[in-house]
Amino acid sequence: MNPALSLTARCLAAIVGGYLVAALSSLALVPLQMSLFGNRQEDAILIATMFSYLVYFAVIIDCFCRSTASRAWRNILLYSGIFLTICWYGGALV
Repeated sequence: MNPALSLTARCLAAIVGGYLVAALSSLALVPLQMSLFGNRQEDAILIATMFSYLVYFAVIIDCFCRSTASRAWRNILLYSGIFLTICWYGGALV
């Protein structure tokens, strides 16, 4: 693959995919915190939002650590699936 195209695909994976995973993690962690730790909804939203920044940076780092851009996108789909499953069972997607 062309190195410029590979870099572009990784940058898109890091920016767009990272935002997607961070948003899903923020949605998934609110009902999880409320049920497991007994947090109020306001506190759970604040904590989940702060945690989503860590998730975003972790996905960016992960995208550039993979050997190919397709593996980076595979991991983004895997992380998205995990957080969507948590959202589904947590009741955030009702």
